Amino acid sequence: SDTSDIISITISPILSDITGNPGDVIEKTLKVTSIHSEKTQRYVMELRPFAADESGRTEIVDEEDPQYSLRNWVEFSPQVIELTPGETKIVNTTIRIPLDAEPGGRYGAFLASTKKEGEIKSGAGAVTVQKVGTLAFLTINGDIRYSGYIKEFLTEKFWYQRPPISFTTKITNNGSAHFRPSGIISITNMIGKKVNDVPFDNNPVLPGNSRVFKSKIDGLGVGYYSANLVLQLGETQSATSLVKFLILPWSWIIVSAAILYLLIITIIRRKRILAAYRAFVSKE
Repeated sequence: SDTSDIISITISPILSDITGNPGDVIEKTLKVTSIHSEKTQRYVMELRPFAADESGRTEIVDEEDPQYSLRNWVEFSPQVIELTPGETKIVNTTIRIPLDAEPGGRYGAFLASTKKEGEIKSGAGAVTVQKVGTLAFLTINGDIRYSGYIKEFLTEKFWYQRPPISFTTKITNNGSAHFRPSGIISITNMIGKKVNDVPFDNNPVLPGNSRVFKSKIDGLGVGYYSANLVLQLGETQSATSLVKFLILPWSWIIVSAAILYLLIITIIRRKRILAAYRAFVSKE
């Protein structure tokens, strides 16, 4: 089979988190390394929009939102590179932020593609290519509107036989720039005493998107617990949410039921014995 278009490279850094001001010219470098074991391969650098689902998984898309796009702001030098097996080359990336750029977030994927240079310039979209890339998150300083909220915070169920306890958190970003939620899930017992803290993953949430975060805690004993989620969403907003859960094994329920049964039987027998004794005394 023809393997001439199989892409076998890596690009670093995996994610570029960039900050700038209107009018800035920002220079970044990308390391492109061939891991192809047999042949020299030719690649073209390009910028493409991407979309993210609720799990955070990203994919390259054809349509873009002009409000958040990096298109027309980015130049690559060189745009076309050839790599021999095992070779690494540096690609200089220039981001030119317009003077009238609105504060907020701009996003794109820096790709190395087997698409031909003419196809990049013409915008040909029907050509089958292989590509690999790195994500660029640009924040333009100014009066950024950070806004988000906790859409869901829940456990898989209320009653657990035993740990671990799994938490699902869905966070929605309705602001103008991405943010990285930071905070903890604080676990307290039924008398309000803190027993543990669960760290919260701070992966980015894109504007106009929701993202689901998974957390887990182990090592808790039998009891009734509260989990209090406290997060910072961006630089100016915080959010909280609360969920309760119970850890109680079946064995405890069976033993407790047996003890209760024996206690009831004992009380009933004592009442009967006491009633018989009183009847006997009254006859005397």
